[in-house]
Amino acid sequence: KNHPFSSRTEISIHELSNEQLILYRTGILRQYILSIFGEEFKENIIFSTDNNESTLALVRLGVGISIIPKFYTESWSEKDKEGISFVTFHDIVVKSNPCCFYSKKRYVPQYLKKFIEILIEITKK
Repeated sequence: KNHPFSSRTEISIHELSNEQLILYRTGILRQYILSIFGEEFKENIIFSTDNNESTLALVRLGVGISIIPKFYTESWSEKDKEGISFVTFHDIVVKSNPCCFYSKKRYVPQYLKKFIEILIEITKK
């Protein structure tokens, strides 16, 4: 809450070039950020995490800032969001193109069918 971005609702992704970042260890979001800034941007990554809980804890401690897809945060409780400010980027749109593959010859449980329906609905947006 003490970070200069905390009083804003939107920022440019290029404003991150001097920030200390906490990113996921692997994944498309990490690769996208690195593709924008190039290899020298890796020096800004001070922590790599494997989960939201670690990322939240490090951000709350003021170690750095993080980039997390908005849909991750929509399921967080108010307690999860406590002490953290959220801003969006005004100059980029990250579109995901999820896919799911499975064997049609095998039984597909109801929860998996529902998940596939959700993926199909998300891709329509």
